[in-house]
Amino acid sequence: MLDNKGYTVGSGYELVRQKFQAVKWNQCVWNGWCIPRHQFIGWLIARESLQLKMKLFQLGIAADDDDCLLCSNASETHKHLFQECTYGRRVFSEINNLCNMSIPMSNHMQWAGNGHVSRLQKGVLLCIVMAAYYHIWMQRNKARVEGCILKPDLLSNQIRREVQARINARLLPVTDRRDLDWLRSVKLYL
Repeated sequence: MLDNKGYTVGSGYELVRQKFQAVKWNQCVWNGWCIPRHQFIGWLIARESLQLKMKLFQLGIAADDDDCLLCSNASETHKHLFQECTYGRRVFSEINNLCNMSIPMSNHMQWAGNGHVSRLQKGVLLCIVMAAYYHIWMQRNKARVEGCILKPDLLSNQIRREVQARINARLLPVTDRRDLDWLRSVKLYL
């Protein structure tokens, strides 16, 4: 590729590299507060790439139906499993109660990534949402393999403990006093 300056490596690279569409969820999934295994599941959810029963049923791989393994009330889609499923909604409701928060029942990633909160608060909120997604997905798999799942209150306690451990591991000694007070108010910092 020649321009008025001649060939450059940068202009050649721009010619051959693929152009990808920017995604809105990138910063929500790939942030330093989330646990890597949670980030991976969050990435698959954001891309709607999990192998859910509905996809497998449509491909002829799943057995008889495409019903949700956690509630059996609807087809198992990404939107249903992580926003509409009664089990998932109860898990988020329990997290709200435990952490004295108000996480909405839909658009969790968008909610956690928006708002006028500090960088630490945004990271913690995203950590909670990604942990909830991960554990709901694991319970779905447990229901598929073992035929049983944890009660939502037990699962939400497990999520809270995991998020608390992540916060304690990542928290810097020079953290702003307002952020520490907020962490104490949502019962995520000891």
